[in-house]
Order: sequence, then structure tokens, then C-alpha cells
Amino acid sequence: MEVSCLIDGKSVAMESVVAALKGFGKTVIGLPSWKYEIHVPIEIFVEVLRPAFKRFVELELADDEEIDDQDLLALRKIGYIDLQRALVVEGAMTRSVMKRFIGLEIVDAFTSADEDSLSRKAFVLQTLDDIDVLDDDVLLTGLAYPAHATST
Repeated sequence: MEVSCLIDGKSVAMESVVAALKGFGKTVIGLPSWKYEIHVPIEIFVEVLRPAFKRFVELELADDEEIDDQDLLALRKIGYIDLQRALVVEGAMTRSVMKRFIGLEIVDAFTSADEDSLSRKAFVLQTLDDIDVLDDDVLLTGLAYPAHATST
């Protein structure tokens, strides 16, 4: 199984999408938008994102600043565990932390980040609204906009 993308329920080539490098996470007012789904086999998701997740957790564990975010407190309590195990054992917390703190890295990891090629892209993935673990894959969902009308 490969990484695949649906926009507005229609299959699109991964080469036709790019992550929004500027303003990621913010909706764009006045432009048409569509829901997207990216399906990533779990073994590919873990392999690709393991370094980013580990880097984030290590930085978070080294930070002794007082926090009141429940997910970050839970993360500090359990310490670093491998991403695959974290998705299973602490799934909701892990997905929440990943979405909020490394969301752009996640979407960017599975799309082409070449800003110079924006003219060859059809869609800009602007948000990461949810991460869900299904049987054998991870489902990323969010909003996509027409590439010709946005600036990554």
C-alpha cells in the first residue's frame, strides 16, 4: 500500500499537492476549500516521522518550564517512547501532541515542499485537523485550497 490522497472525495496524485509553508493551520477566507484525506501505511508513517517525534519529545523533556497543557504533562510523565508504541499505548495524547506541535512537519513529510513548483501543483494543504490510526494506516485530514489562488 502506498501513500494516497483524496480531495473532496476524489483521488489525486500526491505530486499534485503541497503543504502550505506560510500560514499553515489557518483557514483562508474567501477561497473555495475542500476536505482532504491522506492515507499513510502505518509503517511508513512511523519510519518517516520517528525522527521528528523523537526530536520534539527530547526538546519537551529538556524544558523544565511550568506548563498546564494536559497532553504535554502526560508526555513528560511517560517520557520518550518509540512513535509506533506511542501511537498504540498513548494514542489520543500522541496524536493530539503531534497535530498541534509538528502538524506542518507531518503534512510536509508526505507532500512536495518545493515552493518553486507551486505552479505545477493543484492543491495546497492548509490545515491538519485530525490524525486517526486505522487498522493498517494513519489517516490525516484537513482543508485544501486551490494552489493557483494561494501562496505557500
